[in-house]
Amino acid sequence: MPATLLPVLAESHRFPLTFANVTNYIAVRSLDAPLIEYLAASPTLAVPPETDVTARITLAARLVSEDELDVAARVTLAGQLVDTVPASRSMGDEADLVTALMNAGLLDDSASTFQALATAHAQEAFVVESQTAPDWIVSSNASATFVALTALSEFPQSCSSEFLRSRGKVSAGWCRW
Repeated sequence: MPATLLPVLAESHRFPLTFANVTNYIAVRSLDAPLIEYLAASPTLAVPPETDVTARITLAARLVSEDELDVAARVTLAGQLVDTVPASRSMGDEADLVTALMNAGLLDDSASTFQALATAHAQEAFVVESQTAPDWIVSSNASATFVALTALSEFPQSCSSEFLRSRGKVSAGWCRW
């Protein structure tokens, strides 16, 4: 099929949104406006169980980083592809994306994810939603960011920086979000 027909088919929703069709389309045309609009209008992707995990992760990361797609569509599509989306610097400017991915259970709730997000804005959104941050935040290399996070209205008062400094490492039982 000529590559010039693909956007016409996407605009008219004339091919099924399957893993194979979407990855082939992107390989030929890129993640262009017609495909983005189609995915936004119908964020359901058929993914056969035998689909290669690395290929799933690659497509999920590509879709999550596409800021022309709304956050809800990106989260829905990623959730159909993988159990966990790799955190990346591209999420740094989108705290709402980080929040939505955390709420959907699609970001690993760990110190390494916190570090991978790279910007204070994304890290703040991550910590607000994290269930495990009290267990690792004090021992991480995030002291400056942590001090800023303690000023957030969403940050539990029982986790004040004075309290945490006095304990050295926070036990999950001492501080709950």
